[in-house]
Amino acid sequence: FRLADLDAIRTAADRVPSQLSAALPGTQLRVETRLGDILTTVSRAALVSRTGVLLLVLQFAVLAAYAIVLVAGMLADRRRGETALLRSRGASSVHLALMTLFEASLLASLAALLAPFLAQAAVRWLSTSGPLAGSRVGAAIGISAEAITVDILTAAACVIALTIPMLGGFGSLAGVRAAIARQTGRTLAQRLGLDLALVVAAALALWQLRLYGAPLTRNARGVLGVDPLLVAAPGIGLLAGAVVATRIIPRLAELAERILQRNPGLVGAMGGRGLARRPLRYTRSALLLMLAAALGTFATAHVSTWTRSQSDQAAYQAGADLRMVPSQRAIAGLATSSTLRAIADVQDAMPVDRLTVDSGRAVRGGPLLGLDAARAASIVLTTPDADGASRGALLSELAAARPAPAGVALPNGTRQLRVVLDAGLEPDFLDPQVERPDLSIFPGVRTEFVVEDGDGRLYRIAGPNAFLNGPGQHVAVELPAMATGPLRLWSVEIGLVAPSGFGATGYLEVAAIETSATDPHLATPGAWVAADLDPAAPDWSWRVVYGNQPPAPARAADGAPWRINVGQGNPSIDPIFGGNLSSTTLRLAVATQPAPVAAMAGRVFLESTGAAVGDTVSATFGAARHSVRIIGAAETFPTIDPTLPFLIVDGPTLVAERFATVNSVSDPAEWWVSTSEPGAVAEAVRGTIDPGVTLISRADRETALLTDPVPLGVIGVLGLGSVAAMLFAAIGFVVAATISTRERLGEFALLRALGLSARELSIWLWLENAFLLLIGTGAGLALGALLAYVVLPVSTLTANGAPAIPSPVVELPLSAVAPVIGIAAVVFAMTVAVLRRQLLQVRVGDVLRGRDE
Repeated sequence: FRLADLDAIRTAADRVPSQLSAALPGTQLRVETRLGDILTTVSRAALVSRTGVLLLVLQFAVLAAYAIVLVAGMLADRRRGETALLRSRGASSVHLALMTLFEASLLASLAALLAPFLAQAAVRWLSTSGPLAGSRVGAAIGISAEAITVDILTAAACVIALTIPMLGGFGSLAGVRAAIARQTGRTLAQRLGLDLALVVAAALALWQLRLYGAPLTRNARGVLGVDPLLVAAPGIGLLAGAVVATRIIPRLAELAERILQRNPGLVGAMGGRGLARRPLRYTRSALLLMLAAALGTFATAHVSTWTRSQSDQAAYQAGADLRMVPSQRAIAGLATSSTLRAIADVQDAMPVDRLTVDSGRAVRGGPLLGLDAARAASIVLTTPDADGASRGALLSELAAARPAPAGVALPNGTRQLRVVLDAGLEPDFLDPQVERPDLSIFPGVRTEFVVEDGDGRLYRIAGPNAFLNGPGQHVAVELPAMATGPLRLWSVEIGLVAPSGFGATGYLEVAAIETSATDPHLATPGAWVAADLDPAAPDWSWRVVYGNQPPAPARAADGAPWRINVGQGNPSIDPIFGGNLSSTTLRLAVATQPAPVAAMAGRVFLESTGAAVGDTVSATFGAARHSVRIIGAAETFPTIDPTLPFLIVDGPTLVAERFATVNSVSDPAEWWVSTSEPGAVAEAVRGTIDPGVTLISRADRETALLTDPVPLGVIGVLGLGSVAAMLFAAIGFVVAATISTRERLGEFALLRALGLSARELSIWLWLENAFLLLIGTGAGLALGALLAYVVLPVSTLTANGAPAIPSPVVELPLSAVAPVIGIAAVVFAMTVAVLRRQLLQVRVGDVLRGRDE
């Protein structure tokens, strides 16, 4: 697959169903393919990646263009005397222009011939080492026609840039000497105000880039494409910073002159005077250093921000150190949480529910997350988004809104739970010719217990069946030894089914509900203790469920709160029937009433429903309609796409509300685990709890994101380019300082003749170059930091097909400044060494003799 062919392949894939139907008439076909969606994703990812590369390339283009202009200006300054001398000896403007054009063409042609092959070799070298070693990028790299076209155009631009400054140097020797002695303080662009216009354009472009969030826009037909202005915005900003510096540096030079003139001594005053007299010459070398320092700062900030962003993205996508999604074959129960927490290196764990919510016509299928709000603060990974600081307070408020514990507390260490039933059901509605059935041997009584564990989860535990007739029947269930306590009993459910073809009436009475701390597998039975449960208490009630109908209140017999009459007596429930008729279920449960569920709502949910914090809205989730009280708003929450209308609720509150509304009890959809060793815990989970579990590890997600070859390639380009830019700026600064010193050898020789020592001249030049290095480096650091804060939140965001944090936090550590300062110090040392060597050779006679020759 080639990028140029993706649209054609996607179109062909979309035509497959119709082509198959035409080829096989009379056959009903169903074609399922994700190829079109995959190719769309790949195409968009390639477009985003290319856009990111363009953002960087244009910034380097600005630096390269200025480097060419600087070299051209230095050559022109160096050859002013020679050019004027040739002109005075008969050379015409055409002769000089052709000579300059020939030299520029020779240099540009050599560069144009070598550049594509050097680029190809560099990419192949990068693809054989580091993270890109396994991507096989180098094998597919070639020199395309587009690359050759760009190479030729760049060479032509270099020829023009090298030729134009030389054309302006055709003057007399007297004019050249006057120009060297007194240079202009402002450029033509400054006098026309073009630099200020460029600054305004850069500000608008960068503002639009932050406004749109990416340099990609859709045209009138909805096609996603690159916006040239937004792509060029960082480069324009870099260029605007450079032109602003051309106005600021001369003013700073004048300020330095005034400060140095106040101090006693001649050297400082002369150094300040030298800066103020030649501001534009010093500005050129300072600008080169400033641009390189800006790119170096931007590159280091880009690496730090991208690395931090990928770590934050991994934390956001995982939600916790380890997220477990049980398989359909997983065996859940009361012991799951204790078994999980007993694994070595597991610090804590919490169950999580994941449902969908509907509210009105605007919200359909929005995500709803139910988690233990009391544990979430220590398990949910923190992310530096807008809600990072307020999320903990909202979770605490959700935990505080949790209803009081319901049900009956079971004694610590309870291993068995049983109900003693007295069943007095007799056959009824009989055909006289049919033999009367014996209900004392028919197991038509089904029992279930609903128990709450220490995590606020409800579990149904089915017991053995009892008979429809018989006193003192003991129905016991085993509770796991590792059940997370304290345990509470919420409900005892008794299902009644008559034999096929018969009905039954009578009574059913719960004689006792008892607990035991004895292991059921021991030969010696233990003592049973009656549970502290009073069905006549206001917090307990009887309810009856006929088939799939909603629960209805059921009244116990007068004076016997444990007894329910079936089809006889008053009050009573309907008789039970067998055959195809549904069963009847009696439920002795806590009398919980539906109440508004406290929730943290996403901004999109609030905007879609028109609700505000403090409002109560109606929402449907878990197959029932509920009232939701919004206690706070959030932009994001880990694992949830922030563009969707979501709700975050307390897990135990959600469990209690669903049980009170529709008697629903379900296993957790996920488990979020806090651990320092996710790999070891993952292996233990697969071996002891669920072999088919789906595990999402923050460490694995972070590794996958940090080894993505596309952004790593961009970082490599940026890093290598920044190093090359700094080295070129260092060489350019030293050369510019050397040329400037050579042009003033006569001045320095005269000063030596008047009594200044070589040491004083060295201090003079050191002051000049230290000022330029300080200004260039400082301005470059500031400009690089500004570009980083403007561009990086747009360029480093990578969703990778999963929920993403809306905007990463820009990292600008000390490491972003240290390389630039280090290179500046090296440049200063090199400059001092070169200039000192030149100053030691300054003699008046040598200078005059050299001019005569």
